[in-house]
Amino acid sequence: MTTAPAPAPPPSTAPAGPAVAVSYTVVKVWDGGFQAEFTIVNNGAAPVDGWQLTAVLPGDQVQSAWDASFQASGDTVTLTPPSYQVIIEPGAGLAEHFTAGGAVTVPQSCAFNGAPCS
Repeated sequence: MTTAPAPAPPPSTAPAGPAVAVSYTVVKVWDGGFQAEFTIVNNGAAPVDGWQLTAVLPGDQVQSAWDASFQASGDTVTLTPPSYQVIIEPGAGLAEHFTAGGAVTVPQSCAFNGAPCS
């Protein structure tokens, strides 16, 4: 009686990098406030259709945003796309700018479409 050889395990593949990368830059600081921006880049092969970015800036209050709609609740801000930037094509990026009152210029946390920013 012969036995069939065991099937070979499937080849392993390295996990793909994040489809969307989010970076953060402080543009300008003044007494009692600052201007900053989130840059969102779609590194994936498919368009991102609709998005939401949420960040916590302890002790800060976002006062304005441009190139995005925003909703602030305490030290949490949620940015959503305006009608002309709903889709982020593969390889494309966009910058979302805002001003805030406060002294903490670095977000405590950030999430893009519910996943931690990378």
